[in-house]
Amino acid sequence: MGSFLNVHEGPIGIGTRKQFVEVPLAAGNVLSIEPGYYEDGKYGIRIENLAIVREVKTENQFGDKPYLGFEHITMVPYCRNLIDEGLLTQEEKDWLNESSEEILKNMKGRIDDNDALTKKWLEKETQPF
Repeated sequence: MGSFLNVHEGPIGIGTRKQFVEVPLAAGNVLSIEPGYYEDGKYGIRIENLAIVREVKTENQFGDKPYLGFEHITMVPYCRNLIDEGLLTQEEKDWLNESSEEILKNMKGRIDDNDALTKKWLEKETQPF
């Protein structure tokens, strides 16, 4: 994701790199959220989802500064064949269900009415856990 085909084009981001500390996130920024799991000397698994930074309404404020949150813009469901439901907590299942519901809501109307195969796939991959 980047204008010059780089995955991580600064100066914005979340992490320990110097530029991330020097340039704060602002509404309208697009960045990737990359949860991962790594085994030293073996392998790593990382999911990259794009999100846009948005101002969010909260009950409390910090002076006149708005709080920021993330809006997911990657609208592809997680592959159910790669998820072992037995390892998930209820909180994780709820998060996946909310994500799937959002994806289904946003994508269902974008699929051509004659594309039954894609509709069937989307509905299967977004079923609740």
